[in-house]
Amino acid sequence: MLQRSGSPTEGYALLWDGWGEDAFPQSVLRTPRVVVPNREYYLCRVSLPDLVSGALEDSWQAETNHPTPLPAFIWPSDRSWCITKDIDPHWAGIGGQRELIDHLLTEPSLDVVTAEKNENLPFYR
Repeated sequence: MLQRSGSPTEGYALLWDGWGEDAFPQSVLRTPRVVVPNREYYLCRVSLPDLVSGALEDSWQAETNHPTPLPAFIWPSDRSWCITKDIDPHWAGIGGQRELIDHLLTEPSLDVVTAEKNENLPFYR
């Protein structure tokens, strides 16, 4: 996998608010909200290693007795990439440098297609 030297370990996650307030720790409920058409999210500053390793999941579940909802958006503090995933399961999006996207397109274990900024996303039935 491509790695950037000096890449940040701190980042952000947007969590869809539709899971219900009892699914979120009090600290998340006090964070700013981000509104996009048809969705509202909690904006959370996160440790990316804790998010990936499961450490965040463990503390979340201990406080709420609920699993951590999957973030709808994740990105590092330097904004060098972004992964998006809607709560509806038919797509996820990844934006980044061309080299990163080219690497993902050639990864045989992933089902990846390109999308242009002004195109509609593909729908799968």
